[in-house]
Amino acid sequence: MKALVAIGLAGTVLRVLYTVALAQHVDLGITDASFYRAAANLLADGEGYVDLWRSFEEGQTARTAHHPPGWPALLSLSSLLGFDTELAHRIVGAAIGGLVVVAVGLLARRLAGQAAGIAAAAIAAVHPTLVAADGSLMSETLAGLLVLGLVALGLRVARTPTMEWTVALGAGIGLAALVRGEGLLHLGLIGLPVALAVGRRARRPAPAGARVLALVVVGTVAVIAPWTIRNAVVLGSPILISTNDSTVLAGANCESSYQGPGIGGWDLGCVQRGGGDEIADADAWRQQGLDHIRQNVDRLPAVVAARVLRTWGAWAPLDADAEGRHEGTQRAGNLAWLAVLLPAGTAGAIVLARRGRRLELVLLCAPVAAGTIVSVLGFGMLRFRHPIELSAVVLSGVAVDAALRRWRPVASRDAAVLRS
Repeated sequence: MKALVAIGLAGTVLRVLYTVALAQHVDLGITDASFYRAAANLLADGEGYVDLWRSFEEGQTARTAHHPPGWPALLSLSSLLGFDTELAHRIVGAAIGGLVVVAVGLLARRLAGQAAGIAAAAIAAVHPTLVAADGSLMSETLAGLLVLGLVALGLRVARTPTMEWTVALGAGIGLAALVRGEGLLHLGLIGLPVALAVGRRARRPAPAGARVLALVVVGTVAVIAPWTIRNAVVLGSPILISTNDSTVLAGANCESSYQGPGIGGWDLGCVQRGGGDEIADADAWRQQGLDHIRQNVDRLPAVVAARVLRTWGAWAPLDADAEGRHEGTQRAGNLAWLAVLLPAGTAGAIVLARRGRRLELVLLCAPVAAGTIVSVLGFGMLRFRHPIELSAVVLSGVAVDAALRRWRPVASRDAAVLRS
């Protein structure tokens, strides 16, 4: 554990240095990060969860559910302490990135031992994409930490399905969804496999599995319900988590994102304000995107393929267009992903499969599936690869451990031959 903490501290220092030297000079522009910053400071000032831009346009306080509240809520704690600048908020992400390094190491150690944990943590500490993401002021860092926790909790519940741990798994899924909406996918990607695993070991499989799944759902609902109720009261509409799906649909399903160089991507120009309130605009954008899908069904196979290729780095691999990230650092991360992490992670997955660690492999593939599903239903972007890369880092640690295990006997035999 001391080694993992030391690597985590080193990773934090690297992220802070990167943030101070490079990231803070990257213009955020009108991006999600700018929204998070403004919302966090307004929360700290007691204004509630407010869309600053709409407030200026409408001349009155505009309550919002445009993005999930988890990341701005955490940043608001920094603002309450007086650290409310852009740099301070970026450094919050850098600090959480250090926790991610330790979490990656702990998960890999649980799967394959001490060497795997140290290797995975070391990779996470220096991987350029993770460093760049952690200093970008985006929500991926916190979401990634929570997803790693969900995988660990899932393994715990599968082994010890007590009511407390099972409800905690559900609550973790709820928290992840309140940071990034796709966290809700883990009800099926983690909650369901864990319930099935518990059921297989029980004398009465169906009731045991159903009990676990029901408790996971209860935990999730308990965390999300207050926010959904708030939306119904404040906005007049029971928005489950956010209205962000509407802008995704509109920007990802229009002419510029269905053909030409922008195929599979997202275009802000396709999201035109309708002059209504947030709910009315969201309904209009959602309808706009769905109408375009219905009218261009024949283009969907090519568009979806482009989306997935963009997220997985096979489309324009040197593209570094991610909000808040230093372009050179992100390009290095893209190359490291394709040349190192993807093959090493695949090797680690093969190792777990050969060892019969099916549940562990399924749960580690949950973030991979989530990132891919978001791309299929939304659009392709390297930010969506974040959870996929975290799983790849953990699996890379497993692969390094397996390689060391194979090398040690050979080295021992060679040393014995030399001594003789």
